[in-house]
Amino acid sequence: KGLVKDILTVAKRWKDLVKEERSLKDLEKGLLGELWFLENLITHLGPSIIRDWRGSEGDRHDFRMQNEEFEIKTTSSDERAHYISSIAQLEASKGCNLQLVSIQIAPTKSGKNTLSVNKLITKIKKKLNSEDYNSMFNLKLKEYINDDLSAVLKMKTNYVFSSEPMSMNVDENFPRISKNEFNNLKHSERVSDIKYRLNVEGLGESCDGQNFKKVIKGITF
Repeated sequence: KGLVKDILTVAKRWKDLVKEERSLKDLEKGLLGELWFLENLITHLGPSIIRDWRGSEGDRHDFRMQNEEFEIKTTSSDERAHYISSIAQLEASKGCNLQLVSIQIAPTKSGKNTLSVNKLITKIKKKLNSEDYNSMFNLKLKEYINDDLSAVLKMKTNYVFSSEPMSMNVDENFPRISKNEFNNLKHSERVSDIKYRLNVEGLGESCDGQNFKKVIKGITF
């Protein structure tokens, strides 16, 4: 019995370690997608836009600029399928437009056009022209992973785009479970939350390169 108990204990610890490793990898991929989007925003709109990165603050969407909101989803799956963590995640705030940016990546060992959290941080910091923006960026990074900044700098996994980043409007025609649909469930008051995977293959338009300008066309300064 003692041997069986020891084996079960070791198995549980191993399972917990694997689960933690997976969650860190998911965190790294999610952060990579948001940093890719942020780096593009800074390129087109300037470093002050860093204030509008909401991902580290537990906001309902990752970015909000004026009345434009953006939810960034990154996956390394063979399918362009994303995990939707709540009904509110694909609901625009009152008076706002919401876009979902879908990023599909694959890990790689080498290559010229690779992406990593570490590389994107370096690129972004080169574009920040003040110590205040740099401090704000570091603070947001630390809050994002709820850990010391050194943990972020260790995120060096290289990825390539396995398909073009795509942007899509989240409106009444978008395939989602809406708040109204949820409220109309027979026993919605007994359902505390809904999580689901959403396949968006074939939806939206490319937002890579010069196409990124289309994503931010509703933002004026």
